[in-house]
Amino acid sequence: TRVDRPGGIGRLPRPRSVKSASAPGTCALCGDAYATGELIGRPPFTEDLPYMPIGWLCWHCLVQRRQQPRRRDVLLRIFHALFAGVEGVGLNGHECGVLLDWLTGEPALASSKPWTADPLENTLVRLRTGAADADPATWLSAQTAHTIVAVLREAPDSPAMTPRDGETLEALVQHLAEWETNPAGVRRAQYGTGWRYRQRVLQLTDHPTPLSERGGPFHLFQCRVNPSGQLVETE
Repeated sequence: TRVDRPGGIGRLPRPRSVKSASAPGTCALCGDAYATGELIGRPPFTEDLPYMPIGWLCWHCLVQRRQQPRRRDVLLRIFHALFAGVEGVGLNGHECGVLLDWLTGEPALASSKPWTADPLENTLVRLRTGAADADPATWLSAQTAHTIVAVLREAPDSPAMTPRDGETLEALVQHLAEWETNPAGVRRAQYGTGWRYRQRVLQLTDHPTPLSERGGPFHLFQCRVNPSGQLVETE
């Protein structure tokens, strides 16, 4: 399906299907509501495990989320990367800028307990460089992603933080803790320690959240670069 899409580092793959919503619903990724008649769509699906098929997406998540990322879009990228167990979390330059502003907007965060235990100064340099250079993929380790989430949890409320952003952050903090502590007693002998285990923990949580209800892990697509590091435009 041909639709107008951003170019460069903000481009997502061409949607697999697009239609006008026949009834009100909610986006299968971010949970925002869409109304009857609004354009919604489905992205292409990779059959590679551990990724699960995703439902209908709002227009922002289908086309714009990497060009004009919100805070929750960055959190969702962290959530599904850690859920899938990939080596790290890849952010494009726009997402680096959003996360950099969030981490530096409250100076007291640098004195928080998570930051003190695992300093993020070098990470800030990488985020700043990624944003300034419009880097298609700045990779953060899983451990750094965990630290960032813990630090953001310490940030005070601000006008830049929407209720949906806060809801997504709280759910992410909860599920990271549940994956660590296994409160439902998921049998490791049956589910292992990877994505199937994390998926089962989400299914059995005593405190369902929008993230656990939507499931996953979902493939949120990463910019491709050639061996010389140059961006390869997504078809």
